[in-house]
This record gives sequence, C-alpha cells and structure tokens, in this order.
Amino acid sequence: MKKTALILALLFCTVTAAFAQNQRIPVKNVAVIETQIDERSGAAKDINKAEVGVITNAIRRQAVNNLPRGRFNVMTAETVQSMGAAVLEDCAEENCVIALGSKIGADYIVRGIISKFARNLTVSVEMYETEYGMLVATADEVRTASLDELLEKTTVACAAMYKKFLETSSAPAAPAVATPAPQIASTPVTAPPISAVPAVATLAPRQAAREPVTAPPVPASPVPVMPTPTATAPAATVNIPVIEMISVQGGTFTMGCTKEQGRDCSDDERPSHRVTLSNFSIGKYPVTQAQWVAVMGSNPSHFKGNSKLPIENVSWSDIQTFITRLNSITGRNYRLPTEAEWEYAARGGVRSRGYKYAGSNNTNKVAWNNSNSTLKTQPVGGKVPNELGIYDMSGNVWEWVNDRYGNYTAGEKTNPSGFAMSSNRVIRGGSWNRDARNCRVSIRNHYTPIDGSISIGFRLASSP
Repeated sequence: MKKTALILALLFCTVTAAFAQNQRIPVKNVAVIETQIDERSGAAKDINKAEVGVITNAIRRQAVNNLPRGRFNVMTAETVQSMGAAVLEDCAEENCVIALGSKIGADYIVRGIISKFARNLTVSVEMYETEYGMLVATADEVRTASLDELLEKTTVACAAMYKKFLETSSAPAAPAVATPAPQIASTPVTAPPISAVPAVATLAPRQAAREPVTAPPVPASPVPVMPTPTATAPAATVNIPVIEMISVQGGTFTMGCTKEQGRDCSDDERPSHRVTLSNFSIGKYPVTQAQWVAVMGSNPSHFKGNSKLPIENVSWSDIQTFITRLNSITGRNYRLPTEAEWEYAARGGVRSRGYKYAGSNNTNKVAWNNSNSTLKTQPVGGKVPNELGIYDMSGNVWEWVNDRYGNYTAGEKTNPSGFAMSSNRVIRGGSWNRDARNCRVSIRNHYTPIDGSISIGFRLASSP
C-alpha cells in the first residue's frame, strides 16, 4: 500500500513539474540599441561618439538591473551589433520597429535620443514592443548642460522607466477594434465589420518646459488596448454627429515667430521660415464628446455635462484608434493635421489678416482661456471664428497634431511632416487653463503620446 502511494506521489510530482515547465512564461529579449543624435538640433557639436556610447551603456545597465532575469533577457551590445542593428535610422514608426525586432529577434527595443534645446543637451529614452511596434514606456526627459549630470540623470530616469513598465504591463495585449456603441443621432452610417487593426506606434509629446497643463495629467494606459470583437460581429449602424470640415486652399506662409507675436515668442518658435502647403480640409470645431462617444462607446473626459464639450483626456495613441474606427465606419480618410497645416489654418490661410490669435488680436473674442473659462472646457463654437470660419483654434483645449516635436530650422519647406527623431508629439493652440500668451497662433508645446490630459483635445483633417 505504501509502495503504491509512493509511486502515485512520484507520478504526481513528475506530471506537475512537466505541466509547470510547459506553462513557464517565455523569456522576452530586450535590445538596447545605439543612442541616436539629432544632428539637426546641433547636439553633435557638444557630445562625441564615445560619450554617446556611455549613455547607451547606462540605458542598457539599468535594463539589466531592473528587468527580472527570469522574464527578460537584455541582449548584449555585441549581440545587437552583430545582427546589424545599430540604430533605427531616422525611423521609429511601427513598421520600422517591427522589422528591426524581427531582424534581431527582440521582443522589446529601447533607444535613446540626444538633442539640443537652447544651451542644454536633452536625452529622451523610449521602449517599444516589436509585435505591433507600440511605444510601451518612456523615461522622463533629461535636460542639462553638464555631461556628467546628463549621465547621472539618465541613469535615474531609465531605472524609473523600467520599474514603471513592470508595474503597468507584463506583456502588451494585441490591439483590436471593437464594434462602436450607437450614440447621438445624425446621419446613420452602416458600418462594415471592423477587423483588428494594430494601433499606431507613438513617439510623442512629453510635458514641455512651459508647463502646458497646470492640472495634473491623467495618464492613459501605457499600451493602447482596444476591446476585441467576435469574428462573426454583424455590421453596426452608428449614428455619428456630423463632422463639419472646412476646405483650406493651399498656399505659402511664414511659420513661427512673426512680427505680430511681439516679444511673446519662445525659442522653439524660431527661426521663422516659409512653408508651402497643398490643399487640405480641417475640422470646423474640435472633436466633441458626442462624436467621440458615438465612435468609441465611452467618454474619458474630465469635464462632462454637455455633448458639445470638446473631448479631452485622450492620448495621441487613443486618437489613432478613434480615427481608424471612424474611417472604417464612414469610408473617409480622416487624420490629424500636420503642425504646419494647423498653424496655416489658425492664421486664416489665404484670407489671413495677420492676427496674433486665431481670428483676432483680442484673445477674449476668440479663445477660452484662464481669464474667462471659469477654469473648465466650454462647448465648441462659443467664440468668434477666424478668417476661414474655424472655431476654437485659440484656447479651450490644446490640440494634438500628427508631428513629432523638434526645433525649427531655417529654409523653405513644402508640406513638412515633422521631425523623425523625437520622443514627443506636438500640441497647439493653448487651453482653458492657460493665459493669452499661450493661446497665440504660433505657440508650440509637446506631450507624451501615451498620456492624455484634461486640457488636451484634437480636431480632424483630411486630404482632397
């Protein structure tokens, strides 16, 4: 009897061990690639290749120290380089991340970017998962003129980034698209079944030195995840409130710090430069909560109570999901405006009268700001429109644009699309909690793309 019990016990242990081995979580490979220098910012004059290598080693060392070895394998520099992956060659969109991850067998890619802002060097660090190319973690931006301090602060920021990554997401879920919930009446649109679409990788805006948001930002999920539909989901009828678009005739204008801005310009509005744009369309109003809910089925806004309030507290990544769903429902090709398109439209396009704000030199006529908003968002269209008939381009909510943030450069440009090497996305226009200076047509700011804020919304654009 005892012999039988012993045999059964051994058999149980063997089966349990085998089951545990089969259930073991696979180790994820993490590749820390070479830190890049944004040469257009002038950073290359203040830091050499050896010093860049020291920064890269610090980023890698903190990965080794903070990512559990049972779950993660931080690939050595030699391994990464031997596989031909030194940098993401001016590209950090999802397709580039996916391709590089596949090439070197990495589940996550971490990269640093060194740029120069005024007299300071800036280090930004980002972590991507490589299945869908999504940004899953960012380190707090480090800015200092001292190389020693730059290394020290980068080390601290990276340690915090890896720890936050472990706390928020053990493994990013595959993004998918849910059938939107019907909402607010307008023109019914019959939507075809929506298939899962990977969310666009985000590289973007971290809070700027000018502090665009006085209220604490409300963080979104570090990995934008959408509910997964069933394979047999029927076509849905979604009533989307009409999205009014204004056609904007293309032309050439001076972007940045122009004479009507006076002494209010910041360094990142210089140098002013000539930009030529093709025809496009832009939203007459910021996207409202009613429009967002009709597509997404929920309302993340902090300020509620009126369906015409602008949507806020949504990240740049969340907006990519919204646009993907909206385009699937409507058959249109909506997108975010570029920064140049946004400023051109705010200035009034070919009808511009050279105003300081979008439609007037009197901020209170065109902008909800901290002197008249009662410190909350207001229904869209409540102020005077600009020369093109567009509302709320000054004040109410900052507006996400598509571009990554970077320093302007001199020279004429045609249909510019932003900066390839940056960790933030641009926000424009000022908000309900900012002063008049921060509601000017040339004011620039930036924010992390994976976070939302109660003072940031957006408007749509489209090409002909």
